[in-house]
Amino acid sequence: MAGITLEAVRKAMTHRFHQPLAYSACLRATRWTVEDHIARIAYLASTGWSEPIEVDVGVPHMNCWVNWPVVDGNHRLAAAIARRDDFILASVGGCCTYMRELFGRTRRCSLPSTS
Repeated sequence: MAGITLEAVRKAMTHRFHQPLAYSACLRATRWTVEDHIARIAYLASTGWSEPIEVDVGVPHMNCWVNWPVVDGNHRLAAAIARRDDFILASVGGCCTYMRELFGRTRRCSLPSTS
């Protein structure tokens, strides 16, 4: 079985093999095939999206590490890669100091107001 490749996504885009239904909204999502994921990525790459992906970098100084930092938006991230986007809108959670180490300058990194 072949995996998800850039070539497969671009072919799906060309042939309009799309999956407009989000993985989280699909009742049969646990049974999605590789082709279903490719179709979802192709759909997003072709039509775009407005929601940011969600990333969690963890809190390393408290021994809180994450195995995969993309909490929500894996298909959107893959679509951005397929389109060769220079950036993707992301909401990032975790340790602000570690965020700066990973990403350099951050737009805003502060604790929410309690008042």
